[in-house]
Amino acid sequence: LSPLPRGSWRLVARPPHWPRLPTDFVAIEVTAAADVGSTSRAARRLLTQQAGRIAGSRTRVRGVWPRRWYTAERPSPSPAGGGGPRRRPLGSSASQTQPTSRDVTGRGKQTPYNFITKAYNASRWWSRDATGKGLKVAVFDTGLNPRQNYLRDVVEAVDFTPERNTADVVGHSSFMTGVIASRRGLDDAAGAARRGVDCAGFAPDASLYVLRVFTSKQASATDWFLEAFNHALHRRVHLINLAVGGPDYRDTPFVDKVSQLAAAGITIVSGAGNSGPGWGSLMNPADDAAV
Repeated sequence: LSPLPRGSWRLVARPPHWPRLPTDFVAIEVTAAADVGSTSRAARRLLTQQAGRIAGSRTRVRGVWPRRWYTAERPSPSPAGGGGPRRRPLGSSASQTQPTSRDVTGRGKQTPYNFITKAYNASRWWSRDATGKGLKVAVFDTGLNPRQNYLRDVVEAVDFTPERNTADVVGHSSFMTGVIASRRGLDDAAGAARRGVDCAGFAPDASLYVLRVFTSKQASATDWFLEAFNHALHRRVHLINLAVGGPDYRDTPFVDKVSQLAAAGITIVSGAGNSGPGWGSLMNPADDAAV
């Protein structure tokens, strides 16, 4: 196989707003003019040479894979030629509405704010001081608005998309962080008297690391997740919440990194998806035995 023509490839620089942390991967962009059939071997050879210059002769490139690009609507090819099934925040469809219940008159009324924690008897654990204190939770999702009044301990919010902001315009991540660690109903006197009847999360004293891996249009890419996973490893988090999913178990770097996180002792929680019940409806990475 012939090498890639001069000028038909380039190493993709990490965005300047990403944290300057060590990494174990690099992105390479190959133009359409290159011979697609020789891309994998040629790119592997070029990456091996580049890695050797940067990190020394002992550095080994394990493999080269297409960069997969995901959108909320449908799979789309990436600039590097990859594509694949969508991976999206689960339950973030605009067509979904907040559940309601019915009173005796048949008129709709809002579901109680504490219906989730009450259903799982969270107050029993709160009474035993099991409130998440000392627990570091990384939330991989759509971001977090800078101004919020329901979370006490947000250690950081980091954007791993090209948009260079952490704002959550989708709302999915704001909901998930609230389910995990909302303090509403616990910090004020009236709420404390009701033991969190208002809107407390399961672990209100947990420390949150909000890692934005979806854009405002719910698009994502493999390398954004990989960089965020490495960030979580560096921060030594105890638990990763992945309320995201898709049918693409062939995204090898993503799947391998999830296994690495689990081997490092990090508990990974991922949504099973909204497609079931039925054979094959379990989403990735929830279908991974390590999750």
